[in-house]
Amino acid sequence: MVSITSKLSELSLQEPPTMDGKTSGSPHIHLQIPEHDELLEIIDTLRSQGITRYIDLPQLISAGKSSVLEAISGGLRFPTKDSVCTRFPIELTLRRDPVSSVAVSIIPHEARTQDEKVTLAKFRPPTSSLDQFPKIIEAAAAAMGIDGVRQLFSGDALRVEVCGPAQPHLSLIDLPGLYHAGDGRQSRQEAGSIHALVKSYMKRERSIILAVVSGKNDYNNQIVTEYAREADPQGERTLGIVTKPDTLHAGSTTQKAYQALATDNTRFKLGWHFLRNRDYDTKDSTTAERDAAEENFFQRHDWKWLPKGRVGVDSLRTRLSRILLSHISRELPKLLRDVQSGVEECQQQLKRLGISRTTLKEQRRFLFEASRDFETLMKASINGNYLDAFFGAGDTDDEYNKRLRAVTQNLMDKFACTMQERGHQVKLVDTISSKDNTEGIPRTVAKKQFYEYVRKYMIHNRGRGLPGTFNPDVVTGLFAEQAKPWGDIIREAQGKLMKAAEATASLISSTSLIPLLLNLFNDT
Repeated sequence: MVSITSKLSELSLQEPPTMDGKTSGSPHIHLQIPEHDELLEIIDTLRSQGITRYIDLPQLISAGKSSVLEAISGGLRFPTKDSVCTRFPIELTLRRDPVSSVAVSIIPHEARTQDEKVTLAKFRPPTSSLDQFPKIIEAAAAAMGIDGVRQLFSGDALRVEVCGPAQPHLSLIDLPGLYHAGDGRQSRQEAGSIHALVKSYMKRERSIILAVVSGKNDYNNQIVTEYAREADPQGERTLGIVTKPDTLHAGSTTQKAYQALATDNTRFKLGWHFLRNRDYDTKDSTTAERDAAEENFFQRHDWKWLPKGRVGVDSLRTRLSRILLSHISRELPKLLRDVQSGVEECQQQLKRLGISRTTLKEQRRFLFEASRDFETLMKASINGNYLDAFFGAGDTDDEYNKRLRAVTQNLMDKFACTMQERGHQVKLVDTISSKDNTEGIPRTVAKKQFYEYVRKYMIHNRGRGLPGTFNPDVVTGLFAEQAKPWGDIIREAQGKLMKAAEATASLISSTSLIPLLLNLFNDT
């Protein structure tokens, strides 16, 4: 981690490129210079090590248009289904390298148990051929426990790293597609989980949002643009992508409305881009055939007037690389501060842990001493001996809560007052006035009325006694009736006492290494 932060510091001193791949004082620079490659490699290394659990990293995210991912990768072939084909995020990493290679792995979600994380980390795909990518998706889904019945969706991510001499240096996270209505393969409940996942990624301020819309549907009816505006109100980190432009009728109002986006930077500051991807009839075409068909389409008279840099997958790859590199360069100083802050926090925690305890004997001694310190302070708190520095002066809420005996006595005083004020069901008065409470607890009753109630109660509860005497159980019954409020009052006092004891125990524990150890165990 130290070497990574030092390299980030070195790279952060370089002049960042703009969205057009320029620096403030020089002409166009090449996107694939070694320093930029190294910078992107470091960001990917941090992401692969799970640092996103603590720090947001710059990244490109797209919500569920597999055809876009296919086009950008130049090799991935998703399952050709009409329904949602993936049930989990896919992290696509493209790297320029003289040797072509493919590496596939699963990045477990942070909510997974340690055993589940170990199991998922051992995942190996059935094939490394991108032409067989549907098999890889099916194997990953099975490893994640997605069976189509009990579990339809997973927060685990499938990481696909593709290296080759023609690949751009680019990383993209593709999220499951958004949908609303359910069917036999996808439920409405699952839709809510997917929408929440997409929103959570979009809200990360270091994420570049690819808002992918389809020309087959009206722009205003596509929820992804609404989510993008919610997460990025100023539109500063959102790039719009229009797919299926070939479904728009030439000269139609809808076509003109979509084409107007090509020169519109008001909604999204990063602008828009147009892709013509495979359709069902051309689903089996090769990548070269797909690219040729796209190039021919944008040469049509009703499309060729659009800026060349805003149409086609080749220009999109270059555009995304520039956007990502520019975004990382801008975020690098703050990212470096966040990483350094995290490293310092970890070092402080290690310092609090003290010297290394490698042997079982040393570990047992440490736990014994920690438990002994806890017991000593807890006994002092219970006995009212507040001389230890731990208890302080008692001026703050925390210092008062450390004094369990004082807290308990004060709670008992309040309990006694409450019992005296509200511990009886009936309050007897000579005569009832307008200010008396005749409905709540205690309920005000005139003595004459209550005496009549007792007389009838005695008659209704006569036992085997002689005439002129009464059943002694009547006293028990009347007392039980009068003491009805006791239960709620006692339970309330009991709850306060339990919270007081828990607060004291928590404050005492916070002074030892026990909470720190528990947090470390939970993190691992």
